Amino acid sequence: FTLSHDLQINLVHPFTRKQISLPSMLAFSDHYAYHHEYRPQERFRMFVEKVALSSNPWLDEKTGLHDDHTHQDRCVIAAIYGEVRILAFARLGDEVWTNIRVPSKAYQDIIFHQDKLYAVDCHGSVVACDIDDDKTGGDGPRAKIIAPIPYEPPDYTQKYLVES
Repeated sequence: FTLSHDLQINLVHPFTRKQISLPSMLAFSDHYAYHHEYRPQERFRMFVEKVALSSNPWLDEKTGLHDDHTHQDRCVIAAIYGEVRILAFARLGDEVWTNIRVPSKAYQDIIFHQDKLYAVDCHGSVVACDIDDDKTGGDGPRAKIIAPIPYEPPDYTQKYLVES
């Protein structure tokens, strides 16, 4: 991911340098969380905590070769953003980021696994979100808790999700 001086976010392939435009940083619902006095690189680090891709937008699964249009219509980008670390997503070609309705805030890690987005918050609660529009009932994606907060006293160390 890159952030330009005009706050445009792009996906950049690390080897071919091909770029795909994503919605601007200002297209997050709660874009108030960034501060104007910072340089764009500082704003991005402060504002976007983590991003995850549902698939490689350049890779053709059948041939294993890179193709500019093969997965771009299916690729979903998820982000943890803002001062309170909100979950949002965008599909390639979207003009805005869509917030995901979640039971808490302060998310620390996200990962895609088998077409679902998983996130863990600062308390250790894990949620799953099916971003498929047809299954959300028209009011946007919603996450549900699949692993509640552990019963031990809160541990505020960084939490991570790992595919297993």
